[in-house]
Amino acid sequence: MTMDSKVKYGVYTVLIWNCIIAINIILRTTLVSTPLDLSSPGMKFFFILWSVVMFGVGYLARKDYLIKEQVFIDRFKNLPQNEVKELFKTEFFSKSARMFFYISIGAIPWFIIGYWTEVSRTTTYIFCLALAVIAITLYIVQKLLERNIREKTNKMSKSIE
Repeated sequence: MTMDSKVKYGVYTVLIWNCIIAINIILRTTLVSTPLDLSSPGMKFFFILWSVVMFGVGYLARKDYLIKEQVFIDRFKNLPQNEVKELFKTEFFSKSARMFFYISIGAIPWFIIGYWTEVSRTTTYIFCLALAVIAITLYIVQKLLERNIREKTNKMSKSIE
């Protein structure tokens, strides 16, 4: 019996989210003098509840992806199915890269506000530099994908004519 792709992506989202939380807890215990108190039942309940929420996010994101993919494919019924799917994936990842670019740029001031007095300035600068490098990389990826979309669209429109 195969697992539904929506459930699979929900599980992936939970695993990725819990890895991010674990990395955050490890960094916080090594960098900040007052680590999180994880012994209380409230914190454990919060982490379990948030994992359930992240499962829902992954499940609904996959469901949304499949619906958008089908609408995109239905719009271009005359074109080859594999080319349309490839174009959709490229467009989808371009939009996702743009979204994560904005999140990375927005995280820099919030990181500075949150940790400026608790962490050494060098560590703050290193994390801000890492976020800036991630943001620049995502911006470049997004622009390259947009160019690829334009080329594929032009090629597909020429093949229709």
